[in-house]
Amino acid sequence: YLKFVETVEAGNEPAIRLAHEMVSSKTTISGLYRDIRSSVFRISNVHYYWVRPSYEIRYGRKPRKIEWMQHLPGFREFFVLGVYMTLERKNE
Repeated sequence: YLKFVETVEAGNEPAIRLAHEMVSSKTTISGLYRDIRSSVFRISNVHYYWVRPSYEIRYGRKPRKIEWMQHLPGFREFFVLGVYMTLERKNE
């Protein structure tokens, strides 16, 4: 991933720095779900992408959803390149 970003975004230091931060955070989709469950929020809507919508603007690639990956936690960590969630505050 880093090599890809460094090649495609050559000279764009903010994008390269962000990519390095994302990789170094080591946040997984499962870890994100765990953090949300223990917070005051709940997920109201979620979409999984193999090709994220932002790639259409950057690289001309059409977004590709892979919603069925939500049922395969182990596989989604490797094949999902973007997760878009809408969170709502839990009513307690």
